[in-house]
Amino acid sequence: MRLSELLGVKKFYNSTVEEVLHSMSGDYQEVGRGSFGVTLKHSSKPIVVKFWISDTSYDDFINYVATHPSKHLPKLYSKPKELSSFFAIPKNFPEKVHYVKMEKLERLKDNHDADLIKGIFNELCDLPSKKDVDHLIEQLEEAKDSDYSEWSRLKKLVDDVPKFLHEMFEMLHHLLNGKNNLDIHDENIMQRANGELVITDPIYNIKDFNSIKDIKTALYHLKKEEADKGKTPKGST
Repeated sequence: MRLSELLGVKKFYNSTVEEVLHSMSGDYQEVGRGSFGVTLKHSSKPIVVKFWISDTSYDDFINYVATHPSKHLPKLYSKPKELSSFFAIPKNFPEKVHYVKMEKLERLKDNHDADLIKGIFNELCDLPSKKDVDHLIEQLEEAKDSDYSEWSRLKKLVDDVPKFLHEMFEMLHHLLNGKNNLDIHDENIMQRANGELVITDPIYNIKDFNSIKDIKTALYHLKKEEADKGKTPKGST
Protein backbone atom coordinates (compact mmCIF):
# COMPACT_ATOMS: atom_id res chain seq x y z
CA MET A 1 0.00 0.00 0.00
CA ARG A 2 1.31 3.45 -0.90
CA LEU A 3 1.38 6.06 1.83
CA SER A 4 -0.99 8.21 -0.22
CA GLU A 5 -3.58 5.46 0.15
CA LEU A 6 -3.72 6.08 3.89
CA LEU A 7 -6.33 8.70 3.02
CA GLY A 8 -8.72 5.85 2.33
CA VAL A 9 -8.66 4.46 5.82
CA LYS A 10 -12.17 3.07 6.24
CA LYS A 11 -10.97 -0.43 5.53
CA PHE A 12 -8.68 -0.22 8.57
CA TYR A 13 -11.31 0.78 11.11
CA ASN A 14 -11.49 -2.76 12.49
CA SER A 15 -7.79 -3.51 12.03
CA THR A 16 -5.15 -3.55 14.76
CA VAL A 17 -1.91 -1.59 14.65
CA GLU A 18 -0.05 -4.72 13.56
CA GLU A 19 -2.46 -5.37 10.71
CA VAL A 20 -2.13 -1.79 9.44
CA LEU A 21 1.67 -1.90 9.49
CA HIS A 22 1.86 -5.30 7.80
CA SER A 23 -0.39 -4.03 5.02
CA MET A 24 2.17 -1.36 4.11
CA SER A 25 3.96 -3.29 1.40
CA GLY A 26 4.83 -2.07 -2.07
CA ASP A 27 6.91 1.11 -2.14
CA TYR A 28 7.72 1.07 1.58
CA GLN A 29 9.20 -1.66 3.76
CA GLU A 30 9.68 -1.78 7.52
CA VAL A 31 13.36 -1.38 8.46
CA GLY A 32 13.27 -0.45 12.12
CA ARG A 33 11.10 -0.71 15.20
CA GLY A 34 11.56 0.61 18.71
CA SER A 35 9.57 1.25 21.86
CA PHE A 36 7.88 4.32 20.42
CA GLY A 37 7.66 3.87 16.67
CA VAL A 38 8.29 2.19 13.36
CA THR A 39 10.47 3.27 10.43
CA LEU A 40 9.69 2.43 6.80
CA LYS A 41 12.03 2.96 3.85
CA HIS A 42 11.21 3.49 0.20
CA SER A 43 12.26 0.58 -1.98
CA SER A 44 13.98 2.69 -4.66
CA LYS A 45 14.45 6.20 -3.20
CA PRO A 46 16.66 7.39 -0.31
CA ILE A 47 13.59 8.22 1.78
CA VAL A 48 12.29 6.91 5.09
CA VAL A 49 9.03 7.58 6.93
CA LYS A 50 8.95 7.37 10.69
CA PHE A 51 5.72 6.79 12.63
CA TRP A 52 5.69 7.27 16.40
CA ILE A 53 3.40 7.52 19.41
CA SER A 54 3.81 9.00 22.90
CA ASP A 55 7.38 10.22 22.33
CA THR A 56 7.39 13.84 23.45
CA SER A 57 11.18 14.09 23.24
CA TYR A 58 11.11 13.05 19.58
CA ASP A 59 8.32 15.59 19.03
CA ASP A 60 10.64 18.23 20.49
CA PHE A 61 13.59 17.10 18.39
CA ILE A 62 11.79 16.83 15.05
CA ASN A 63 10.09 20.20 15.56
CA TYR A 64 13.50 21.70 16.29
CA VAL A 65 14.89 20.17 13.09
CA ALA A 66 11.97 21.60 11.11
CA THR A 67 12.74 25.13 12.32
CA HIS A 68 16.56 24.98 12.62
CA PRO A 69 17.96 23.47 9.40
CA SER A 70 21.55 22.23 9.65
CA LYS A 71 23.68 19.96 7.51
CA HIS A 72 24.27 17.89 10.65
CA LEU A 73 20.57 17.28 11.32
CA PRO A 74 18.27 15.15 9.11
CA LYS A 75 16.76 16.64 5.97
CA LEU A 76 12.99 16.56 6.25
CA TYR A 77 10.88 15.98 3.14
CA SER A 78 7.63 16.80 4.95
CA LYS A 79 6.55 18.70 8.01
CA PRO A 80 5.82 16.59 11.10
CA LYS A 81 2.19 15.51 10.75
CA GLU A 82 -0.50 13.65 12.66
CA LEU A 83 -2.89 10.87 11.75
CA SER A 84 -5.92 10.05 13.82
CA SER A 85 -5.79 6.53 15.22
CA PHE A 86 -8.18 5.25 12.55
CA PHE A 87 -7.63 1.58 13.37
CA ALA A 88 -9.02 -0.52 16.22
CA ILE A 89 -7.43 0.86 19.37
CA PRO A 90 -7.50 -0.40 22.94
CA LYS A 91 -7.99 1.73 26.02
CA ASN A 92 -5.07 4.09 26.81
CA PHE A 93 -3.85 4.11 23.20
CA PRO A 94 -3.09 7.68 21.93
CA GLU A 95 -5.64 9.29 19.64
CA LYS A 96 -2.90 10.53 17.31
CA VAL A 97 -0.07 8.83 15.43
CA HIS A 98 2.75 11.14 14.36
CA TYR A 99 4.83 10.75 11.22
CA VAL A 100 7.47 12.54 9.16
CA LYS A 101 9.24 11.85 5.86
CA MET A 102 13.02 12.34 5.81
CA GLU A 103 16.26 11.35 4.14
CA LYS A 104 17.63 7.84 4.52
CA LEU A 105 20.90 7.75 6.48
CA GLU A 106 23.58 5.18 7.27
CA ARG A 107 25.16 4.09 10.54
CA LEU A 108 28.57 5.63 11.23
CA LYS A 109 31.15 3.18 9.94
CA ASP A 110 33.83 3.72 12.60
CA ASN A 111 32.91 2.95 16.23
CA HIS A 112 35.80 5.13 17.41
CA ASP A 113 34.22 8.10 15.64
CA ALA A 114 30.93 7.36 17.38
CA ASP A 115 32.73 7.31 20.74
CA LEU A 116 34.28 10.68 19.89
CA ILE A 117 30.85 12.21 19.20
CA LYS A 118 29.43 10.77 22.43
CA GLY A 119 32.26 12.39 24.37
CA ILE A 120 31.81 15.74 22.61
CA PHE A 121 28.05 15.75 23.29
CA ASN A 122 28.58 14.98 26.97
CA GLU A 123 31.04 17.88 27.17
CA LEU A 124 28.62 20.24 25.42
CA CYS A 125 25.86 19.34 27.87
CA ASP A 126 28.05 20.42 30.78
CA LEU A 127 28.96 23.80 29.28
CA PRO A 128 26.87 26.72 30.61
CA SER A 129 27.40 29.28 27.83
CA LYS A 130 28.54 29.94 24.26
CA LYS A 131 31.78 31.41 25.64
CA ASP A 132 32.55 28.04 27.13
CA VAL A 133 32.04 26.47 23.70
CA ASP A 134 34.58 28.94 22.32
CA HIS A 135 37.00 27.85 25.04
CA LEU A 136 36.45 24.18 24.14
CA ILE A 137 37.16 25.03 20.48
CA GLU A 138 40.42 26.75 21.49
CA GLN A 139 41.47 23.66 23.44
CA LEU A 140 40.75 21.39 20.48
CA GLU A 141 42.60 23.68 18.07
CA GLU A 142 45.70 23.75 20.26
CA ALA A 143 46.07 19.99 19.82
CA LYS A 144 44.99 19.77 16.17
CA ASP A 145 48.46 19.07 14.71
CA SER A 146 48.21 15.39 15.59
CA ASP A 147 46.43 13.11 13.10
CA TYR A 148 44.78 11.41 16.06
CA SER A 149 43.63 14.57 17.81
CA GLU A 150 39.91 15.13 18.41
CA TRP A 151 40.06 18.10 16.03
CA SER A 152 41.55 16.02 13.20
CA ARG A 153 39.05 13.24 13.74
CA LEU A 154 36.14 15.71 13.81
CA LYS A 155 37.36 17.30 10.57
CA LYS A 156 36.84 13.97 8.82
CA LEU A 157 33.14 14.13 9.78
CA VAL A 158 32.32 17.86 9.64
CA ASP A 159 33.63 20.64 7.40
CA ASP A 160 33.38 23.43 9.97
CA VAL A 161 34.18 22.21 13.49
CA PRO A 162 33.42 25.49 15.35
CA LYS A 163 30.07 25.88 13.56
CA PHE A 164 29.16 22.26 14.28
CA LEU A 165 29.98 22.59 17.99
CA HIS A 166 27.99 25.82 18.34
CA GLU A 167 24.98 24.36 16.48
CA MET A 168 24.96 21.23 18.60
CA PHE A 169 25.39 23.28 21.81
CA GLU A 170 22.40 25.47 20.89
CA MET A 171 20.30 22.43 20.02
CA LEU A 172 21.10 20.59 23.25
CA HIS A 173 20.47 23.59 25.46
CA HIS A 174 17.16 24.17 23.69
CA LEU A 175 16.03 20.54 24.00
CA LEU A 176 17.48 19.69 27.43
CA ASN A 177 15.07 22.06 29.09
CA GLY A 178 14.49 20.27 32.35
CA LYS A 179 12.23 17.56 30.93
CA ASN A 180 14.50 15.77 28.42
CA ASN A 181 17.77 13.88 28.96
CA LEU A 182 20.76 13.26 26.72
CA ASP A 183 20.56 9.94 24.85
CA ILE A 184 23.48 9.88 22.41
CA HIS A 185 24.44 6.38 21.20
CA ASP A 186 25.54 4.49 18.08
CA GLU A 187 22.01 4.25 16.64
CA ASN A 188 21.49 8.02 16.46
CA ILE A 189 24.98 9.00 15.28
CA MET A 190 24.51 8.66 11.52
CA GLN A 191 26.10 9.75 8.26
CA ARG A 192 25.18 10.44 4.67
CA ALA A 193 26.67 8.50 1.78
CA ASN A 194 29.37 11.18 1.47
CA GLY A 195 30.46 10.61 5.07
CA GLU A 196 28.87 13.77 6.46
CA LEU A 197 27.86 13.44 10.13
CA VAL A 198 24.15 13.62 11.03
CA ILE A 199 22.61 13.46 14.51
CA THR A 200 19.12 11.97 14.46
CA ASP A 201 17.57 11.73 17.94
CA PRO A 202 19.86 12.64 20.86
CA ILE A 203 17.32 12.96 23.72
CA TYR A 204 14.69 11.02 25.68
CA ASN A 205 12.04 11.73 28.27
CA ILE A 206 11.61 9.22 31.08
CA LYS A 207 7.87 9.96 31.28
CA ASP A 208 7.48 8.59 27.75
CA PHE A 209 8.80 5.21 28.90
CA ASN A 210 6.17 5.09 31.61
CA SER A 211 3.34 5.90 29.18
CA ILE A 212 4.54 3.36 26.61
CA LYS A 213 4.20 0.62 29.24
CA ASP A 214 0.48 1.42 29.48
CA ILE A 215 0.15 1.31 25.69
CA LYS A 216 1.99 -2.01 25.39
CA THR A 217 -0.19 -3.49 28.13
CA ALA A 218 -3.29 -2.30 26.32
CA LEU A 219 -2.10 -3.81 23.01
CA TYR A 220 -1.34 -7.09 24.74
CA HIS A 221 -4.87 -7.32 26.11
CA LEU A 222 -6.34 -6.42 22.71
CA LYS A 223 -4.37 -9.22 21.02
CA LYS A 224 -5.44 -11.64 23.75
CA GLU A 225 -9.10 -10.73 23.28
CA GLU A 226 -8.80 -11.25 19.51
CA ALA A 227 -7.07 -14.59 20.00
CA ASP A 228 -9.84 -15.68 22.32
CA LYS A 229 -12.33 -14.78 19.62
CA GLY A 230 -10.39 -16.85 17.10
CA LYS A 231 -8.96 -13.82 15.30
CA THR A 232 -5.18 -13.60 15.60
CA PRO A 233 -3.69 -10.34 14.21
CA LYS A 234 -1.73 -10.85 11.00
CA GLY A 235 2.02 -10.95 11.52
CA SER A 236 1.77 -11.19 15.30
CA THR A 237 3.90 -13.63 17.24
